[in-house]
Amino acid sequence: GGRMSTARSVDGGVADTGAQFLTRSSPEVFPEVYGELFGRGVLRPMTGRVAGMKEELVGKEHFVAPRGMSSVVRELAKGASSVRFATRVCALHAQDGMWRVAADDGTEELHDAVVLTMPAPQLLQLGGDVTSSLSPEQLHGLSRVTYTSRYALAAFYPEACRAALEGLPYTAAFLDGHSVIRYVSIESSKRDGGGGSGSSSSSSSSSSSSS
Repeated sequence: GGRMSTARSVDGGVADTGAQFLTRSSPEVFPEVYGELFGRGVLRPMTGRVAGMKEELVGKEHFVAPRGMSSVVRELAKGASSVRFATRVCALHAQDGMWRVAADDGTEELHDAVVLTMPAPQLLQLGGDVTSSLSPEQLHGLSRVTYTSRYALAAFYPEACRAALEGLPYTAAFLDGHSVIRYVSIESSKRDGGGGSGSSSSSSSSSSSSS
């Protein structure tokens, strides 16, 4: 999905245009999952300096994906019994302690649990028993969620520019005080050179309004 997307250049450059790194609050959080991702080279510690780091993120563990954040999704999907693409779920029905998932193509599947990660307005549009399973307080909170637009730009530079880009005093920076740009990252520095030898890359995130 867009939140774990990665842009790639023709000569092997990598730039994350969604999530930039993973943060783990404690080593006790999913140790087996993280251990497997470390062992397979999917994740590695983030060692570069991040300027303007939000206070709630300071002192926690941060990890980057040498092959891009989309590689994390691909690796985790390997353990799934089946993966369906281009399928729109239109309703969820509670049934004997399980969930019957109905898609707009007429198919249905029965699952022990369902994880919903879409924006709140889309969640509230789902048919079936989704809204009836929520408390009035939860429904009120979800109905009040608002969003601002975000745009991500990935720029790939020739190898001759690598020294200048990696000579900056930070690997990434949060720019909360800027009217448009929210975040910038030197992707080749973020991965300690793991983004491909063909080019250096940078990415930035901007918004259409202040948040």
